[in-house]
Amino acid sequence: MDILENNADEAEKMGIQRVPIVKYSVDEDNDPSAPRLWFTNLVQDFALVPTSDLPPNGPKSGNSFTTVLINPTQYLTYLFTRAKSLGAKTITATLPASNSFAATISTAFGYLDRENANLPQVVINCTGLGASKLCDESMFPIRGQTLLVRITPPPPTSRITIWDSTPVTYILPRRITPFSSEPSDSTFFIGGTNDKNNWDPIPTPEISKGILERVSKVMAGWAGKDAQIEVLREQVGLRPGRKDGPRVELEEVDVGGKKIKVVHQYGHAGAGFQFSIGSVRKALGLVEEALG
Repeated sequence: MDILENNADEAEKMGIQRVPIVKYSVDEDNDPSAPRLWFTNLVQDFALVPTSDLPPNGPKSGNSFTTVLINPTQYLTYLFTRAKSLGAKTITATLPASNSFAATISTAFGYLDRENANLPQVVINCTGLGASKLCDESMFPIRGQTLLVRITPPPPTSRITIWDSTPVTYILPRRITPFSSEPSDSTFFIGGTNDKNNWDPIPTPEISKGILERVSKVMAGWAGKDAQIEVLREQVGLRPGRKDGPRVELEEVDVGGKKIKVVHQYGHAGAGFQFSIGSVRKALGLVEEALG
């Protein structure tokens, strides 16, 4: 939370904010020492949700604390702009995936030649699910379906709400969206699903209906009994799952008779933003190792 404490203006540009989170459970975890609540000493403002404040016909217990929320679109735009300002160059191209990983690297080098760019001493492979066709058969998709919605009237407080139902239910504030030129306290992302080995990119109406039904249950008592949910957009994302967890390691690849050092960094499933700082630090260490 350093950026939030030391540079609030920069944090706002990055799309990072400090918000309360309420987590509901199907289990009766009313004891702070319960194994499921191992994190109580690691978060700020931890508290149990009184039984009287639980939504009806759903969760059996709950807890709250302060956490960090990231707006992915805003955050990635910030990082991209920052990288370009520091001298990073971008090339948009389609690389082949039907041959070999070495052939793909060779094709990428060809694009660099056309741009009169120096060939890199190290290649960093951040191809996500694309790695399944390039170099790693242990990759698989984890399909997630979400809805961007408008809740009116807006809830009195901005917070993250999560319920460990099956599938998990969550309500995430999203003040800045493509649908509004001004920040709004009434727009949220709601979800979700966690379907392994499902490549279907098309939203499923039945899943959207189920999400709305579950969200309506946990929204009771917070957003107000008269709150209405308007669906602005349905969307599907494929998280880059990997059987053995994220791959962050150094490898030498023979490209046209030349040994090219490659740092692999992919397979973070649905935790890419959470893992990003630690993962990048490890990858940077591997780059430094490769450069000697």
